[in-house]
Amino acid sequence: VLEAFTNMKINSLYISVKDRDHAKNFYQNIIFEREPSLTTDRFVFFNIDGFLFGLFDPIVTGEKIQYGNNTVSYTYVSRT
Repeated sequence: VLEAFTNMKINSLYISVKDRDHAKNFYQNIIFEREPSLTTDRFVFFNIDGFLFGLFDPIVTGEKIQYGNNTVSYTYVSRT
């Protein structure tokens, strides 16, 4: 059973933020020290050696979220 987990890889993760511009500046200048690889009205993504870390602005979509309980990951499982 554990053998199935050896081929799993988390490719991306995004979190919801209250202030996208503030969060973008924080992650860009303090945490990752690099420019975002993609910025839209909803998302800011940073490519960290193939791993995408994203900031999501729920205000744009009108979604109501509970902060601190809002991480979404994408898990890839290889069949090889």
